[in-house]
Amino acid sequence: MAQRRRISQKDKERLVRAFEEQDLNYLALADTLAINRSTARSIITRYLREGRIEEQPCGGCLNVRFDADMTRCIQRIVDEDCTLSLRAINTELQRRIPQKPQVHERTIGKHLDGMLYLLKLSQILPADHYRPDVIEGRHKYANWFLEEENIHHPVFIDECGFNIWTARSQGRARVGECAYHQVCGRKGRNITICLAVSQVFGLVHHTIQMGGMTRESFTEFLAGTATTLMKMKLNISFSMEHQHIADLTSQETTYICVYCHHTHHS
Repeated sequence: MAQRRRISQKDKERLVRAFEEQDLNYLALADTLAINRSTARSIITRYLREGRIEEQPCGGCLNVRFDADMTRCIQRIVDEDCTLSLRAINTELQRRIPQKPQVHERTIGKHLDGMLYLLKLSQILPADHYRPDVIEGRHKYANWFLEEENIHHPVFIDECGFNIWTARSQGRARVGECAYHQVCGRKGRNITICLAVSQVFGLVHHTIQMGGMTRESFTEFLAGTATTLMKMKLNISFSMEHQHIADLTSQETTYICVYCHHTHHS
């Protein structure tokens, strides 16, 4: 199919002058200029009705629905939770700024592409695990524990949560940046395993339970650990992480149970 030939403004003016001058036939001039006669009639009709020769811009007024406020809002939404789907981002956008016009999910996706936010594999970043003060406290405690001349045998207690359901593994982030999903814990847990491990006897006590660890369940685990060690006729003492063992022990203490400083452990 041949491409449509655009008629120049100069040829349109020549057709109008030929129409206004009675001694010239504008249709014959259109044949000479290789302009379709129906197109020439349309040019003359527009001149008679509207008094203009040139064409108006196509499309009319351009109404921009997605403004800068909406762009900044979706940027904040994605930065807060990069794993949200386009539908969830659109719902949150309408909730935060309801006075703005509603847009389609594809519109949000195109704007995110224009903002250089791409879909990539997300990585879990615990909220409190890597704070500078937490890292410094762990470093000091590890150095103290390794340098302490202690005749007692420590029993280390900690729990681990396992997530057996699926979660979104993709999120949006700028080009060159990782899509971090910040969570309160390492994993959303619905199965918890708690262990008490001795460097002399190995595994001393363990439990497996549904749901996360609570203060009551951890107290029961400590009681079970104490019962197991007492059956061995060993004296024990409990110490919280970052506390000096020498402050909590006596000459009669044989085993020290060291556990981390979580809320439900306190």
